[in-house]
Amino acid sequence: MNTTPAPVSDDFTFCAGATVANLNPGGASVTWYATEGGTALAETEVLATGTYYVTQTLNACESPATAVQVTINAVPDAPTGVATQTFTAGETVADLEVTTVEGATVVWYVENDIDGYTAIPTTTVLEEGVTYYVSQSTNDCESALFGITVSQTTGTRDFTVDNLKVYPNPANEFVTVSHTAQISQVTVTNLLGQTVITQSANANMVQVNLSSLSAGTYILQVNAQGGTATVKVVKQ
Repeated sequence: MNTTPAPVSDDFTFCAGATVANLNPGGASVTWYATEGGTALAETEVLATGTYYVTQTLNACESPATAVQVTINAVPDAPTGVATQTFTAGETVADLEVTTVEGATVVWYVENDIDGYTAIPTTTVLEEGVTYYVSQSTNDCESALFGITVSQTTGTRDFTVDNLKVYPNPANEFVTVSHTAQISQVTVTNLLGQTVITQSANANMVQVNLSSLSAGTYILQVNAQGGTATVKVVKQ
C-alpha cells in the first residue's frame, strides 16, 4: 500500500490581498484547506490571518494534512499632503510636505516611460513641473502612491523667503505674517490639499485667525508683490 507523507511547510506572512496562489510549500501536487478535512480552496481565495492546512498527492494518494500558520499584514493608506506644492531653487524631495504613519518607511519615486516608477533619494533636487510620488511601508507592506506636482517660486528681489516672517509658530489662535513687500493674500490649506482659510490683504503685516482650525499641521501660502511663498504652520 502506497502512503504519501505530509508536506513540510514553513509559516507564511503576506500583505493584505494575497491569495492561496501565493502559498508555495514545495512538494508534489498540493491542495489547501481552511479546515482540516474541509473543502479544497481555489487559488483565487483571498487569505486571512489564521491556520490553513495543506496536503500533497502522489500517485493518486493524498497525504495527511500539515497545519500552516498564515499572517496577513495590513497595507497602509497612501501618504497625504497637498498635491501641488511650490519650491525655491535648490530645495530637495525632503522639503516636500507629506503626512505618514509614525515609523513607516517612506520611499520617493519619479515616473518615466522606460522603467515606470523609479525610486529616488531624498536628496534629489526638485525640478519645475515634475510630479514626485511617495509611498509608505509598514511591516514590509507598501501603500499606494501619492503624487505631488511642484512649481518653482519665481520672485523679484523684493520678495524672498528670507524677508518673510510667520509667528508665533506653533500658534494657538492668531498667526502673524509679515514681509517687506506688500502682501495681497494669505491662504491656509490642510495636508489633504483642502483650502480652510483665504484672507485678502493689502498690507505688509497680516494677522490670520486659526482658532476655528483643529490642532495639526497646515500649509500657509503667502501671495505678495513679486512672488509666492509657502510655510508650514503648526496649530496647537
